[in-house]
Parts: sequence; C-alpha cells; structure tokens
Amino acid sequence: MRSIHVAVVGATALATGWAVWRGCGSVLLGCVSTLLYWTIASRYEALLGVVEPLATLPVVVALGFWQGRNTERTESYLRLVLLGAAWGIAVWIRQHAGLLALGWIPLVVEWLRRPGWNYRVLGVLLLVPVTATCMLLVGILYEGHGLLPLRLGLAASAAYATRGGFWLNLYHQFRNDEASSFLALVSVASSLVLAGIALAKQQSLTCPQRLSIVAATGALAGLYLFRMREYYHYSMLIVPAILLSQCAVAEAVRRYLVRAQGVWSLWAIMVFYLLVFHYTGGSETTFYYARWRPPDGSPWRAWHEEPAVSADLEKVRSLLEDADGKLYVIPPHRIEPYLLWQVRGSPKIGYGFDAPEPEAFPWEEVRYVLVIDSRFDAPSHRAPRHAALLEELIAALPQRGFRAVCVLPTMTLYERQGP
Repeated sequence: MRSIHVAVVGATALATGWAVWRGCGSVLLGCVSTLLYWTIASRYEALLGVVEPLATLPVVVALGFWQGRNTERTESYLRLVLLGAAWGIAVWIRQHAGLLALGWIPLVVEWLRRPGWNYRVLGVLLLVPVTATCMLLVGILYEGHGLLPLRLGLAASAAYATRGGFWLNLYHQFRNDEASSFLALVSVASSLVLAGIALAKQQSLTCPQRLSIVAATGALAGLYLFRMREYYHYSMLIVPAILLSQCAVAEAVRRYLVRAQGVWSLWAIMVFYLLVFHYTGGSETTFYYARWRPPDGSPWRAWHEEPAVSADLEKVRSLLEDADGKLYVIPPHRIEPYLLWQVRGSPKIGYGFDAPEPEAFPWEEVRYVLVIDSRFDAPSHRAPRHAALLEELIAALPQRGFRAVCVLPTMTLYERQGP
C-alpha cells in the first residue's frame, strides 16, 4: 500500500512537470516543476498516505492535455469536456477538490469580454460543469449505496469543526516552508496580473496565460480549506495549480525580459528559485542548502505496526465473521483496521473525526465495535468534546446488546448479541 501511494505521488509529480512543459514549451521548467512538486510533497505530509495527490492527478493530466487552448477553437472543445470530467473525478476522490473546479470561472469571464459572443463556445463552457457533475454522480452511484454517500459527505462537511482562524492557519502553511510559500505567492500573483492586463486591454489571452489563470484561480479557491484546519496536506491540493501558474511567468520572461529563444531564456527563473530557497528560515524542515543535514535513516513505524498492536489486530481478525459493512472502529478516524482486513464500515456512518451521538448510531446495522486504546489516538483529535462523545458511545454498548468478546492490552472487541 505504501509503495502504491509513493508511486501515486511520483506520478503526480511527473504529470505536473509534463503539464508545465506542455503549457509553456520549456523542458527545463517542466523538469524543475517535477522536482519542486516532490520536494514540497515531502514537507507537506503528501507521503503520509493522504489522498490529495491522487485527487489532483486527473486534473493535472487534463490541464496538460488542454494546454490552455483558445476556447473558440473547435479542437479545444473535447479537451474542455475532458477537463470537466477530470474535475468531477477529483471531487469524487476528494470532496475539497471541488474548489479547483472554480478555475472554470475565468473562461466564462474571457468569453464575456470578447466582442460578438459565440454562443456555441458558451454551450461548450457550460458543458464543463455539467460533465463534472455527471462524473461525480457516476462515481457515487458506482459505490452501490445510491446517493447516501453524497448526503453523508454534505452532512459531514456541514458539521466539520473548525480550528484556528483562516489567517492563522495560512500562517502555519507559510512558516512550514517559507521558500515554497513565497514561490507560490509570486507565481499566482504574477499569472493573475498578466492575464488581468490582457483582459483589461481587450486582448486575447495566450495559451500559457489562459492555462495559468485557470490554475491560479483554482489555487486561490483552495485556500478556503484553511478556514477549517491548518493541516499541511491541504496545501497539496493546490500545489500542482501553483506550479502550473508559472507558465504565464515563463512566457513573460521569454517575451519581455530576455528576448531570446530557447532554454537560456528561462535561466532567470532558475536563478530566482535558487535565491528564494537560499533566503529562508523558520521551520527546521525548510530546505536551505547552506545548512543541509543528512536525512535521518531510522525506519518510521505506524501505530498499527507496533508489535503489541499488530499482534492484537491479528487476534481480533481471527474472531471476525461476516464483518464487511458491519464493523465500527473507535476512534472513528482510525481506518487502518478496515484497510488491513479489507472490510468496509457501516455505510450510514463512514469515516469521520467525531463519533455520532448514541441516539443517532445505527445500532441495528453494526455487529462489531472495535475500541482501540486511547493511547493510540492522534493528539490532534483529543479535544474534550471528541473524548466525551467516545465515552458516551462506549458506555452505551452494553445497553444496546454488545458484549466484550475479546479484551486485549491495546484494544477491545465488542459483538452484538442476538439477531
């Protein structure tokens, strides 16, 4: 599973570099973007099993295939529809990826700014969100529970507890890696300014400008995530868009600053990268080549790989019968048992950070409840309200017909007695 996830991160890094190369025609900048994605991924929790790299992969491929082509050209119609489908797949994989789809708005603005509206182009543009919605519904229905996952997802989003303010959470992202944050600020701001100037002058956007403004708008929309939490892996949702926004900057450097063709015209950007990564501080994990230290080679071990926990999980697994769709794990954010045993949880509860109220718990659908010792709960989820809900739910187990059938040092398995 870890190898597959690392391969997904690597594929997204390669796809990002490929899309940048397609967008601005620079192999050098494409290679650098691949390395930048991989470097940033190592600093923003992308290698810890999060789903953001997988969610952004189809969007990056679709953007690279589209290349920011003029929406009035017939050859771009199918590419735009494929982009809409990629946005829909991304939302199905990770609901927050819907923010990236707001990059569609600049395309409509560009159409409105053109003299003599082409309604056929408008029809294609409107087909983009329709295609995205259809792909999302297809993915949801494919799971076999009707629209229940959609209702659960909307309810979970509405009840998601926020932590910290928007600016404080954004500040945490910046302090985690000042170099990458400054690069993001310059790339996104520059691409928006360049595209804005062209639109203000009633000029047609170039392909790199169009690609960059779509990516930059999606990146800005993605910042809304930090209104909820300061998790670093949220940043990985917008990193490919930030790197793609460099295309307009690269074109401007080639056209206005260097006025030369070929690879030499982009060395100004490369020097900028080196300067940015040199003048940095803050977090010790921030790359700074003047204070580089060899990486720590000690193996990292997840909580479920601890010898005591691993042995207890094996014992519990041997007691489970017909547990697919009938298992619930406390604390609910610990999804590793589901993955290890290849079983699904109750479809009416799903994954979450807070346990439901005992009155709202679907007792009749759950046969097993696995209570993991609180020592293995994530520190960020030990809020008083979170702990109180778990205690209420555990206390209600005997009253609902559940009996402890396996008491182990690190966990306890409850099974519902009777029909």
